Amino acid sequence: MPTVDVLDLNNAKVGEIELADAVFGAEVNQDLLYESVRHYLAGTRAGTHKVKTRHEVAGSGKKLWKQKGTGRARMGSCAVRSAPWRYGPRTGAARLQLQVAAQDAVGSAALGAFREVARWRTEDYLGVPADRS
Repeated sequence: MPTVDVLDLNNAKVGEIELADAVFGAEVNQDLLYESVRHYLAGTRAGTHKVKTRHEVAGSGKKLWKQKGTGRARMGSCAVRSAPWRYGPRTGAARLQLQVAAQDAVGSAALGAFREVARWRTEDYLGVPADRS
């Protein structure tokens, strides 16, 4: 079992706590933590961004050039190959999903990471009196 030093408000060592391996003993999986944070942040976005398609763009309907005599291909009103709507964002196109097994493993990986960087403190600086029965 891993042990962690307990510090008071003045950073003086007050004691030690033994942490349970079942909870805090998991290996830290950085990739899994990264994916879970991305999944969480993607869920907070509204997903209402969208670029208009070529059919939704308000155009004049006028031909860009005449049908014959220019040497170029026939062209209607707005079928441009490198148009801005071609690669623009679509509503709900970038939904991120995290597998159920990964969601279960994220909690233990996060607690394992917390064990490595945690600074444990006691509650005595809160001024809570001792329990009386």
